[in-house]
Amino acid sequence: MSLTVWALISRDNLRRQISRALKPLGPGKLVLIFLRSREQIESVLHRLWTDPVSRFPDLLIAETSPFWDDGTELLTHLRTYQSLDYLPVLEHPTLEKLLKVRSFGAFDILSQPFQDRRLLESIRHLIQSREFLGQKTAYPQRSIDAYLRLFTPEIENPDLQVLKDASYRTKLQKLHRLIRQYPEGLSAADIAGLAHLSVTTVRTCLKTLEETDLIRKESIHQGRSGRPLYIYYPSERKKP
Repeated sequence: MSLTVWALISRDNLRRQISRALKPLGPGKLVLIFLRSREQIESVLHRLWTDPVSRFPDLLIAETSPFWDDGTELLTHLRTYQSLDYLPVLEHPTLEKLLKVRSFGAFDILSQPFQDRRLLESIRHLIQSREFLGQKTAYPQRSIDAYLRLFTPEIENPDLQVLKDASYRTKLQKLHRLIRQYPEGLSAADIAGLAHLSVTTVRTCLKTLEETDLIRKESIHQGRSGRPLYIYYPSERKKP
C-alpha cells in the first residue's frame, strides 16, 4: 500500500531531514507533501475537495510552528471527513504538550533532535499496522505513554483524568518516593502509617503505581489464615 503524508513543516532543515529519512521507503510506498504556510494548506484543501484525483492524507506530520499550532486544528478539520493518523514533532516536549497530542490520538511522537532511523521505523510500523488492519487507523499510541513516564518520572500514570487530579498526583508522588526509600519492602499498612494516609487510599494509589511498573509486589502467606500479605518494592529492586 502507498501512504499519503501531509507534513506541516516550516523549517528547511527539518524538511530535508524528513525527506532523507523516508527516502528508503521509495515512491511506491510513500507520497510526501510538505505544507509550509497557511496559504499552502488552504490551497491543498481546495484541491482536495475539487480535484477528484487528489488523495486524502493517511498521515499528518506536524511541528509546532508560528504559522500554525501543532497541527491539531487541521487534524480536527480533516477528521470530520475521514480518519487519519497523526505524528507530532515537538522541539521541547512538556507534560501539557504530551497530554494534548495523546488526546488527539497521536500514534507516536518525535522529540527533536531525532535520528533519521527513528522516523523511518515509526512510519514502517504505521504502514504495517494499516496493512494488517485493512488500511484503517488504529491510533496505537505505541510510545506516548512511555514519553509521559520519561518526562514525568514522578507521575506514574499517564491516564489523562488521573494527571488532571493534582491531589491524587501528589499522593502518587509521595508514595513512590517513600517506597523507593525502603528497598527491603513495605506492606500497605506500613506505607499508610508512614505516609499518614488511610489504608484504602494507599491501596488505590499502589494499584496505579503497579500498573505503570514503578513498583512491584510479592505475596507472603501468613500462618494459619493463609491469606497473603503483600509487600511492595521499588521496581528497580531485582528479585533474588
